[in-house]
Amino acid sequence: MLSQPGRIFPPLNRVCCIPLLAGILACCQVALAQAPSCTSAGPQGVVTYGTSGTLDFYAYGVQSANTVYFPTWSDVNGQDDIVWYQGVNQGGGTWKGTVNLANHRPGNPDYGLIYVHVWMVGSETVFCGTANFTRAVAAAPSCTSAGPQGVVTYGTSGTLDFYAYGVQNAARVVFPTWSDVNGQDDIVWYEGVNQGGGTWKGTVNLANHRPGNPDYGLIYMQVWMFGAESVWCGSANFTRAASQAPQAVSVTPSSGSGLGPQTFQFTYSDPNGYADLASVYGRFSATASDVGACSFRYDRASN
Repeated sequence: MLSQPGRIFPPLNRVCCIPLLAGILACCQVALAQAPSCTSAGPQGVVTYGTSGTLDFYAYGVQSANTVYFPTWSDVNGQDDIVWYQGVNQGGGTWKGTVNLANHRPGNPDYGLIYVHVWMVGSETVFCGTANFTRAVAAAPSCTSAGPQGVVTYGTSGTLDFYAYGVQNAARVVFPTWSDVNGQDDIVWYEGVNQGGGTWKGTVNLANHRPGNPDYGLIYMQVWMFGAESVWCGSANFTRAASQAPQAVSVTPSSGSGLGPQTFQFTYSDPNGYADLASVYGRFSATASDVGACSFRYDRASN
């Protein structure tokens, strides 16, 4: 199966004779160089998902070798992709061969068994051993869910965080986001951050949808995972509603008489949350007129 570099090697020992006198020969035995040897090749059983980059293989305990080769080819279509990688002497009897994965096969990688043989060249060409490996198809990314779901916000600035859960086999997770207004003209691909434990977080900047003229209504937020393949994880669409004015809800008690003292409780509501309330007002009056009325203003920031 495997061709060796074309060379002719002499036997290990040779006897040379020189005639001195009639019927008398002077002979001597010439010892030739020792044939190369090694103890092992490895590592064994390597599995890779790479289609580019390199893998290093070794010949150990090498003696009497001038050069060590690491011919490598895939099990697909015979030896049509064979490359004879020349080893580098690491010292101490160890030689290293570096296999370029992209060579097997450029643009159309072979999967399955890939042969790595080790040949030593010295006074003879000697087979050292094998360090075959397997290139497997990487598993596609997967996830269990994306969320949270059903978020409603009134914000036109600030951020919202969304998550992909149970993510496996993904090198990247992105959170493309765009409003339902005018298609995807405001789409932003937010890069996810790995939180560990299979959870990735994407942070949506609300001001990006749309700067200076915010879109309201449905905003799409999708989750895509990238690894051996590009795989959709799910969606966590949310709604941005138009801000509504605060409302006065009630006052307790709602009426009274006399000089008091009396404690009143005023209740207000704001769809944007209590933090949206800057100031509230109240008025005491026996009639709808402001004449004779008593008013107050409460500034939340200063109290």
